[in-house]
Amino acid sequence: MISSSRPALFVQEGNVFTPTECAHGPWGPKLVHGGSTGGLMAYVLEQCSPNENMTMVRTTLDMFRPVPMVPLRVESEVLREGRRLQMIEATIFAEDKPVARSVGIRMKTTEVSVPEARQPSSDVPQGPDGLPEISLAPSKPGKVLPGLNANLEVRKLYGFDGKGEGCAWFKVPVPVIQGVENSAFTHLGIISDFGNGLAQLFLPGTMGMINGDINLYLHRNPCSDWIALKSKVSMSETGVGVVNTELYDTQGLVAQCHQAVMVQTS
Repeated sequence: MISSSRPALFVQEGNVFTPTECAHGPWGPKLVHGGSTGGLMAYVLEQCSPNENMTMVRTTLDMFRPVPMVPLRVESEVLREGRRLQMIEATIFAEDKPVARSVGIRMKTTEVSVPEARQPSSDVPQGPDGLPEISLAPSKPGKVLPGLNANLEVRKLYGFDGKGEGCAWFKVPVPVIQGVENSAFTHLGIISDFGNGLAQLFLPGTMGMINGDINLYLHRNPCSDWIALKSKVSMSETGVGVVNTELYDTQGLVAQCHQAVMVQTS
């Protein structure tokens, strides 16, 4: 996967994770990107009481406060340890205040024979080879600003145009934790946040949408660095909705993601 020698999103000392300038979002240099938060939580959940007979099948991430660019303490614990199901929880604290919480569920794996019609789709979106590269990095004249968006590789089929749907391939060529190679699951944790950006919907009198959570359901871990997102928003007239995203590697469907969103007004 991604080389651990490159600049990382966080530097770890025990259970304290200090964000680097690679971790902030497009809202400014003082706030951690939702994708960086997703990658950090995926890493912590994966490290918490691993069980070789189980696989991660669902993670939820609730971002109930902005995550500031300060040293972050992360506490994790096992909520339930069973023979067939394990539930784990991790909480991010900024200056002793909880700012985000994630819950992961692992389930026991069993080798079975599944009819082809009931297996995850092996169809994949076009690409990533041959598609144009785009940049999501905010910039000033003659200068690209740092942050997670500046450390993405993105190849677009369609989307990022305010019409509420899109499809693009993503790769994050930086590790989440300094000196630690990204696992396939941690890499997916970062990328799962980008469905909202891909499927932004700009309505009259609004400034796009923001999401307050990331709910990821996994069929399997991806086997390639490039991950395709195919996203679409469903919005009600109350200004709240859901972004539904399918995530693919180069072999087929690997996960589905759902994000609750609300419109931003000036």
